[in-house]
Amino acid sequence: TERYATLAPGRVTLVPLPLAGRPGRRTLYLTREPACASLLPPDPVLTAQYPALDCARLTETRDVDVRTLADWAGEAGLKRFDYLKLDTQGSELEILQGAGGLLDLTRCIDVEVEFNPIYRGQPLFADIDRFLRDRGFVLWKLTNLVHYSHQDGSNAILGEVAVCHDDAHRHVYPLRGGQLFWADARYVRADVLTARPPDHPQRRRDEALFGALGAADIIAHAARPLTPDPAGESS
Repeated sequence: TERYATLAPGRVTLVPLPLAGRPGRRTLYLTREPACASLLPPDPVLTAQYPALDCARLTETRDVDVRTLADWAGEAGLKRFDYLKLDTQGSELEILQGAGGLLDLTRCIDVEVEFNPIYRGQPLFADIDRFLRDRGFVLWKLTNLVHYSHQDGSNAILGEVAVCHDDAHRHVYPLRGGQLFWADARYVRADVLTARPPDHPQRRRDEALFGALGAADIIAHAARPLTPDPAGESS
């Protein structure tokens, strides 16, 4: 097969390349559902005891050559990533670590985060959150919070859970049984949220990016009126 497959010429390029924290040879753990394959072994206790996690049951292994994101970008002549989306079944943190200085120019990262491990040795939300905050990002949203339970535990209604947006919107949902395992997290570079003049080049670039992502709330936040900071400078 060809290494590069292109759809919509000039706009979308698919690169079938395993990424990791450092180059080398790794074991790829294949699972009943191909989308659950990982560079980390799935926990056999979970896949046996949680019906919804049978999709991650191990079926076979194979060795693969892996690269870092920074190495691949250098070879491809890419000097920046405005946006990254990572959903790699446990290897998200090491892929971010392997991005090196490319993250310094990244404006938004969508990443799957785990609160309890499905794969052995899997970094958790706290690990990814600390890494990204240390690199200048802040958490914007958590969505798609996924719970798993033994047997029919999710049928039990334990109470209510509320999602609030300012004081204007409060949505209440049934709180069901089960343990929280993962969610989708959106991080933005902190200075994305800094108010800038409308003609500022970075503001125009950010508006194009977040417009494409459908993130009107981020655009509105950054477009708020400029106000003097305590030191007398605009912020």
